[in-house]
Amino acid sequence: MLSAWVKPRSPLSGWRRTVEALLVSCLLAGAGAAVAVPPSLTSSSDPVERPLSALSLEELLKVKVRVGTGTPQTLTEVPAAVSIITKEEIARTGATFLEDLLESVPGLHLHPVVGRSLDSAYSIRGLNTSGVQVLVLIDGTPIPQLLVGGPPIGFKLPVTSIERVEVVRGPGSAVFGADALAGVVNVVTKQGEEPGSRAGLGFGSFGKRRAWAEHAATRGDWKFYVAADWLRSDGDEDRIVAQDLQTAIDTVLGTSASKAPGPLATDYELADLHLSLTNSRWGFRLWGQDQTLGNGIGGSPALDPVGDFDSESLLVELNHRHETTNGWRFQETLHSFYLDGGGRYVLNPPGAVLPLGRDGNPDFANPVGAALFTEGLLGNPGVRQRSTGLDLTATYDLHPDRRWRFNGGAVRESVDTRETKNFGPGVLDPSQTVVDGTLTDVSGTPFVFLQDRSRTRWYLALQDQWRFHPKWELTTGIRYDHYSDFGDTFNPRLALVWTTRPDLVVKLLYGSAFHGPGFGQQFGINSPLLGNPDLKPEMVDIVEAVVDYRTSDSVRWVLSLFSYEARDLIELVPEGPNVSRTRNVRDQDGVGGEIEVQWDVSERLEVRSNVAWVDASRSGDAGDTVPEVADFQAFFEVDWQLNPDWNTGVRSYWISERKREGGDARPPTAGYTLVDAVLQTTAVLPGLDLTLAVRNLTDELAREPAGTQIPQDIPLPGRSFEVSLSYSL
Repeated sequence: MLSAWVKPRSPLSGWRRTVEALLVSCLLAGAGAAVAVPPSLTSSSDPVERPLSALSLEELLKVKVRVGTGTPQTLTEVPAAVSIITKEEIARTGATFLEDLLESVPGLHLHPVVGRSLDSAYSIRGLNTSGVQVLVLIDGTPIPQLLVGGPPIGFKLPVTSIERVEVVRGPGSAVFGADALAGVVNVVTKQGEEPGSRAGLGFGSFGKRRAWAEHAATRGDWKFYVAADWLRSDGDEDRIVAQDLQTAIDTVLGTSASKAPGPLATDYELADLHLSLTNSRWGFRLWGQDQTLGNGIGGSPALDPVGDFDSESLLVELNHRHETTNGWRFQETLHSFYLDGGGRYVLNPPGAVLPLGRDGNPDFANPVGAALFTEGLLGNPGVRQRSTGLDLTATYDLHPDRRWRFNGGAVRESVDTRETKNFGPGVLDPSQTVVDGTLTDVSGTPFVFLQDRSRTRWYLALQDQWRFHPKWELTTGIRYDHYSDFGDTFNPRLALVWTTRPDLVVKLLYGSAFHGPGFGQQFGINSPLLGNPDLKPEMVDIVEAVVDYRTSDSVRWVLSLFSYEARDLIELVPEGPNVSRTRNVRDQDGVGGEIEVQWDVSERLEVRSNVAWVDASRSGDAGDTVPEVADFQAFFEVDWQLNPDWNTGVRSYWISERKREGGDARPPTAGYTLVDAVLQTTAVLPGLDLTLAVRNLTDELAREPAGTQIPQDIPLPGRSFEVSLSYSL
């Protein structure tokens, strides 16, 4: 398995070997004489104590985040391209879910995934295969989806309990391990810093309803926080799909079973709970959620207005912190993430006539029979997954300007599967001509879509932060991950931060990251989509340069340039007319950049904007452009406080056109611009706040790419309205 990273395949692979040699030297270097420069690495508290919502731009840049290195550093010092979304910014957007916030991050784009309830896949800098290359954390703890990776299917996190969101654009595996290939999204939740109680109600288009409440309290050294949300939507009935897979089948067979034209199933209902109890040494956090989602375009994809996807999830974390008098600080974290999810899919609608192969699966290439499915082709897969681990971290201040961080841990991951269906091996005799809705339970048999699986993984990481000169700081690190099923990965990092002046910082960065194959990608069976136990992890090497320049206390410019080489990307490869298998088949090169500007025009007027560009191509002689990736995207925001009681804001998102897969004769997916507007006031009654929001103000007909089975692509929501009231108790 080590050949995946030691083979000199490219200039960046050569970089990797050079960096690893440098890391060994740096990490084993002696504790030479210190250069005494304030502020030192040993500063443990933020330079400001007020909440983020009250900070100026200059003060905000001094707030410390952990997502870059695992230790507190300011935005200008952190050795990564980092964006932060504060609690104040969240409130100003009138957002409901985490996904509503992330499109403002340079180079990050969210797009719906066909066949997964149209949940949002996160794509950063053109690295994207169903959004599994971005690691999502809640308070630094992963919430993995173990079948293919990435966040859980249908992941929707209400914003009520979010203190801030930290986003790393670029590799994060040297600190956080798997799935941090393209970036990291860390959700920092509230911990009771601001005692009090609030409750709210919301209503809007598409039958949206929302109720929420939160309470925070302190007693001595202890802080307590709890928040509960309930949300429901009937879905946007105007997101019409003109044709689907069943339309094509009907055309060939002369049937009329398709539900198209018809709306996507975008309804949802969820209940969400956050609880936190912390003091200076101990921390306990709990996040639980129960949700039901419509099936979007359907699982096949054919419109499915009656099916749904249910899931229950629970994240529990207990940590302990302590320090010694000789400079050591320790943290032990025990965490467990449980997820039980299952779908009820009408893969083809009632009345569908389908050719059958010898195994009882639909087979259009080599049929041995055909059957009328009077109640539809029905499949109900489910997974119960558990991920439990222990993480140990120790930091040591060798002297005021040098800090070592040691991190290690072990995790046990498992999936238990279940499935009922009315087709396939062990269920359907292909000689049948009529099939009703009777379901056969194949759970625990050789005919289930995935046998129960488990694995263990453990990891060790070293990091050295060294301010060797008043203006220079060097961060080196390396992490080793061992998986019991697919082997080992090493992921180094090297970062040099040059504070040329107090208002100008230059960062030179190198990092490596990986995405490990999920259980479904490795071991999927009894389906047209088969797994491959010989998969290797996806890998990437990225070099970056970041220039952070403040022309004044109220204006900040950030320029990021990057080049990456990704290899062994996992895709489904056809093995026959009706069967595809996951394989490491593609390498990808990318170059690009991002420009950000934040301007506090006055105490009442703020302007933020960014533009991102990427040229992503498949490696090889052809150098084909990667399909479905936007070459350009832009964001523009204006927030104006009309007076102490009224605030208004306008946000605009632009996505360029996206090219098609080779052989797809359709024109590129058109670009689009979405505009949102928000009006807020605190002048209704004492303690009562009102927010009015309009999404897609211009009613833009925006679409996201889909395969040829959905010829007109996936329509995004049209214009919608939302109103919410919140009251401080």
